[in-house]
Amino acid sequence: MLVITLLAFPLLSYSLSPDLSIPSQWANTTSTLGRNDRIQQVQSVLDTLNPSFDLSDGTIHALSLEQNANLFTAVVMYDSLSSSKDNYDISKDRLSRIMTGLIPNP
Repeated sequence: MLVITLLAFPLLSYSLSPDLSIPSQWANTTSTLGRNDRIQQVQSVLDTLNPSFDLSDGTIHALSLEQNANLFTAVVMYDSLSSSKDNYDISKDRLSRIMTGLIPNP
C-alpha cells in the first residue's frame, strides 16, 4: 500500500499543478493606440495609485516590498520612456522614505 501511495503522489501533485502557459492571443502586440495615448493612460493609472501610498513610509501596504519596488521601477521606466520627469519628485520622496525605514539609524 505504501508503494502505491508513493507512486501515486507525484502523479497527483502533477495533475493538481496550475497551468502556467501564456495564451497565444496575449502575444498579439498590435495596438490601435498611439504612443501618446498609451503614455496618457499610464499616467492616469499612476495618478489613480498616488493616493494609495502611505506617506509615512512611502509604500502601498497592500503590496509586498518587492511589489512596491517593481512599481517604482515601472514609474521610473515610464518617465524615461515618456522623456519626462513627471513622477521624479514623488518617486524620489517615496523611495527615500522606504530606505529610511529599511536602514536602521546608527
